Amino acid sequence: MPASNVNRARTAAARACVCRYAQFDRRATAVRGARVERVAVAGETGAAVQRRAGGAIGAGVEAVAGRGDHASAAVAGACATAVDSAPGAWHVAAMVHTIRRAAPRDLPFVAWVQQEAARSHLPFGFWDLAFPGPDTYRLRLMERIASLEPASFTHWSRFLVAEVDGEPAAALSAYDDAQAASGESFFRAVVEAMTAEGWNAERLGAMQQRLAPFLACMAEQPDDTWIIEWVATRPSHRGRGLTRALLRAILDAGRARGHTRFQVSVLIGNEPAQRAYEGAGFTVCGERRDPTFEATLGSPGMRWLRRGA
Repeated sequence: MPASNVNRARTAAARACVCRYAQFDRRATAVRGARVERVAVAGETGAAVQRRAGGAIGAGVEAVAGRGDHASAAVAGACATAVDSAPGAWHVAAMVHTIRRAAPRDLPFVAWVQQEAARSHLPFGFWDLAFPGPDTYRLRLMERIASLEPASFTHWSRFLVAEVDGEPAAALSAYDDAQAASGESFFRAVVEAMTAEGWNAERLGAMQQRLAPFLACMAEQPDDTWIIEWVATRPSHRGRGLTRALLRAILDAGRARGHTRFQVSVLIGNEPAQRAYEGAGFTVCGERRDPTFEATLGSPGMRWLRRGA
């Protein structure tokens, strides 16, 4: 065979080899990056979800269940994470999450969620201003406030909790009686809790002074709106879709109560949180800025986002 023909044959063979490798690589990438959503029952094991998903290597599996009402919202999910532990070998570890209503036993976690959500992307937030001191002291006070009736917007009963392997990993809350929940009921709960702690009128007055900058930037909260509040995830479980699942569940809970308008707020400057809410269909509809707020907290103010049903 002439040399030119040999070269052409070798080139064609090389191209065919590259083409086959590229097709294989695309298939492998598609399998590794696949995201499968299926309906499951709460409590299904990760292995069971993996089997029902067809054993796709590296697939991210989210299983959703529940009737959507606040009283019985239950969302079960699994995230199968592929780990390349050896050349050509893939092992799948499944993570199951279940969304349920909070219970009194969740009070320590609910207090932590509120502290974390209030701090947002900053070193300290609303609760740090209210109760200066170590976290252990502050969280104990917050637990007391979250346990008192009438239920304020911090009350444990307003929360949904995402569990992973039976442990709380993320949570959020919602309410629709905004004027009472974040006004009168909250004030009564704080006064009762602090009085039980031995606070006098002078200490309560000093706390109100510390919180004045924050109150200057509070978002508008119409009573006919389902207000989503206190959204936080443990650092070890972030980036795994728990917030998205919780948002879906809490929106369903609001719809079950007849709501068609939903609202959530962020501190200005918390761009990741704002993008997450915009990805869930929310759009910015207002903000409040205050120089004292910025000097105290390090953020220009508050921004709120809304969406329809």
